[in-house]
Amino acid sequence: MRAILVNNDRHPHGPPGSPRTTGRGLRTITPAAGPGRLATSRFGNQPAVTAPSQTFPAQPQRLSAATDGQGVILAVAYSSDARQRTSADLLARRVAHRLGCPVAVGQIQRGTLLADGSLRTLHDRGARRVVVAPAVLTAAADLQPGPRTLAHGAALNMTFAMAEPLGGDPLLLSGILELLSRSERSPQPDTPVRIVLPWTDASVAAEVARSTCRITEAGWGPAEVRVLDPSGELRRWDRDCGAGAPTPSTDPCDLADRGTGRHGRRRKRIVLPLSVLAGPFAARVAHCAEADGDEVIQQTLHATDACTRLIATRVVEARRR
Repeated sequence: MRAILVNNDRHPHGPPGSPRTTGRGLRTITPAAGPGRLATSRFGNQPAVTAPSQTFPAQPQRLSAATDGQGVILAVAYSSDARQRTSADLLARRVAHRLGCPVAVGQIQRGTLLADGSLRTLHDRGARRVVVAPAVLTAAADLQPGPRTLAHGAALNMTFAMAEPLGGDPLLLSGILELLSRSERSPQPDTPVRIVLPWTDASVAAEVARSTCRITEAGWGPAEVRVLDPSGELRRWDRDCGAGAPTPSTDPCDLADRGTGRHGRRRKRIVLPLSVLAGPFAARVAHCAEADGDEVIQQTLHATDACTRLIATRVVEARRR
């Protein structure tokens, strides 16, 4: 039952004989039941039209302030790409919801965290102990807030702790499996899966390759990890799911290594960029895969529960140190 407020400037307390109301010129009319029906107002026989009953989407809830003084800066690689900014903001909201504390986004530029505005945002919401959580697979060992950010934090009486980057954690493969399950394709044992990393994250390729057998166990074909280097060449890390260390080898980005399926047809791969955020790298992988005749999953890890859980775990670990 909705109440309609009607302005009645001529009769501040309603027409003679009507119930007295509080507030200038406002009185409550209870509409007749049912959408679009006519209701008779208390002004006499003049009909009042009521609006149909509608269901409005819930307004997004504002994140609560940091009651325990905790806050997080989600450190992402510097970029002016709008897709990356949008996905970083979405990931920050997901992490904030999981941890129950405010999260702001800062940018890493040349190994230095730039987060002056983020600190002010967290300070205004009650955060004083801040964990910097890199939303990247690898980060410089000496990654620290820049001098301006440190000075700004000191002026606001805020302290910093550094979380570890995501690395090649098995939860990344859980995120890949999430993305595969959201695709329109059902698992097929003759459909290979290719995971592509940027050259800057080549150091974790072998670690990621150790978990690719989980993709095969989920019903997909052979899975492989490739690193796209600046020259456009793909470097491959293969691993037998039994035992043994992953061995790197180099081959060109062509169709020859794909193998053939039934009737001599080339098997169509599914290609995924192993990237936390959307942006230029994911778009480049998609362009190359489509040009190669493969299917590509353009979603990135920022939209997966596994990635959110992994970042939250890194934050908790940093708080305990």
